[in-house]
Amino acid sequence: MAVVTADPAEIGRLVRLRVGDLTRCLRRTFAPDAWPRLRLVLDEDGTAAAAAGVAEPGDDTEVAVRVRAGEIVARADGRGATHTIATDETRV
Repeated sequence: MAVVTADPAEIGRLVRLRVGDLTRCLRRTFAPDAWPRLRLVLDEDGTAAAAAGVAEPGDDTEVAVRVRAGEIVARADGRGATHTIATDETRV
């Protein structure tokens, strides 16, 4: 997951804080082998956003891509983009 914001100094800190709180709670609840593999990237310079095809990312931008073997195989824009990518195998 990559997080992009127009204000990485402030919003980036808030994202780190909230994700840290969430993971601490989940680690007390679930065994380590129950955790999905996830990498969180705070994309302060917009590199990941550009690779996903987002020209001008903002705080209201919602884009999701599915990557397999280093290639983007599906893309969705707008509210619910992540859900769409996660549930629709035919989307490109």
